[in-house]
Formats: sequence, C-alpha cells, structure tokens
Amino acid sequence: ILNTDIALAKQSGAHIFSFGLKSLNDRNTLTLAASEGVTVHSHDVIYSLLDDAKDSFAQYMPPTPVDTVHGKATIQAVFDINNKKDAEKIAGLNVTEGTLYKLKVDGGSKVHYRVIRDGNRISPEGETVTAASLKKVKDDADSVRRGDECGLGLSGFDDFQKGDIIECYTIEMKHSFV
Repeated sequence: ILNTDIALAKQSGAHIFSFGLKSLNDRNTLTLAASEGVTVHSHDVIYSLLDDAKDSFAQYMPPTPVDTVHGKATIQAVFDINNKKDAEKIAGLNVTEGTLYKLKVDGGSKVHYRVIRDGNRISPEGETVTAASLKKVKDDADSVRRGDECGLGLSGFDDFQKGDIIECYTIEMKHSFV
C-alpha cells in the first residue's frame, strides 16, 4: 500500500482492502492513512475479506424496509361495541404464534397490524393500521402471548370476519447486502 493509494482513497472516500500481506512494513503509510481518515482492511483469509467488503459496500446502498412479524392470531368472533361516539368493532382473537403488542415491542419499535383473509392481505398497506385497544378479558393489556385469548380493536380497519388472520409486525430500515 503506497502513499498514493492513501491519497486516492481519501479523495474518493474509499476504503483500502489488502489480502495476503503478513504485515504492513511501512508504518508511515499506516500513520498517514489514520491521519487522513482512510480505513485500511488487511486480511489473510479470503472469506474474511469478502465479508468485510460486503459489509462496507452495504453502507452505500439505500436502506430498505424489512417486516418482522411478532405475533399471529385467528379471529374467533367479531363484536360490535357501542360506545357513546360510534360503534366499534372488536375482533375476538386466539393468539396462535408469538406475541401481540398494543403499541411497541419490548425493544421500543412501534407495531402495526395487517389482516389476512384467504391468504390475501385485506387491510391497507403500510403503517396505517395500529391497535386502538387490546384487552385480555376486560382489562387493558400491553401484550398478549401465544395460547391466550384477547379482544383487539384496530384504528384504520374494522372489516373483520371470523377466520381472518391478524399479524402484529414492526418495520425496520436495514441496509441491503451485496
């Protein structure tokens, strides 16, 4: 690795990757790279170099949304709750997988819901459907686990039918892998 390599990497904002160099003898070059803010990646194993390069390149790719499903439930019954404002539909659920959350998962990410009927999503796309209420028996709940029954009211959707599947999920922005 030469001083000109360091200068070119600095100008272009690039990283320098080397393979098979047992040691970099020129300490001045390494000192120059550090002072110029150029990252030098030196590897003796080719797979390690490839993984490191993929990780570095991924930072330049635009992040993409990734859904993580935290829980699934089946609608057992649909109830019309008549409060003073409007009638609200509540889905009586049996949680079949994972956990349903009212607002946020344990890590703090905001949860969203989708409704699936006959294998097709019937609720609006995106982050528009959230929990308006989540109750276990008649008590408010922050979460309900697999095997439990609960009542769920959604804001942004109320066309429930017995047998529909409800999914509780989060959306995270992650960098693509090359």
